[in-house]
Amino acid sequence: MTTRTVAGIGIFTALAYAGSFVLMVIPNATLSILTVFFAGYCIGRLCGFVTGVVSSALISLFNPYGMVVLPLLLAQLSGYSLVGLLGGAFAHRLEPRTSLVYVAVLGSLGVTTALLYHVPVSIVDAWLFGPFRERLIVSLSFVMVTVLSNLVFFVVFFPILAKLQKVVNFSNGR
Repeated sequence: MTTRTVAGIGIFTALAYAGSFVLMVIPNATLSILTVFFAGYCIGRLCGFVTGVVSSALISLFNPYGMVVLPLLLAQLSGYSLVGLLGGAFAHRLEPRTSLVYVAVLGSLGVTTALLYHVPVSIVDAWLFGPFRERLIVSLSFVMVTVLSNLVFFVVFFPILAKLQKVVNFSNGR
């Protein structure tokens, strides 16, 4: 791993941590999922995975609302790491364009990444703090906030970030 790659992981981890709290007034609206996805997109699957694990650990352990319990932490780590891997899978496949298909793909990625995070987290949360079915149903409103905000964030911010990525290239000519 090069110094530039390690710096990229550090920068994206810090941005994901900050992005998780910048919109605290809207519960479950977070820029961190987009940031972790974009880390994978810019610096590769492994680095997206690492960024997801480290940023999720920081978000979960150093949260103003308190630390999470271990099973929930593991669910959050798995969700964020999958988001980083997915970002790496889309490297070189999401060139910024102004077409309806591009917007639809970005919107779909926003929804998919939100679900990659929330499905394991909601299931573990319901299992821990049940009754399972009722807790899972209640969590759907929070899931929908993340899904809808992520859809908007991916459609609005990803094209801007993709253009900026051309200026600051962490991939060493990849």
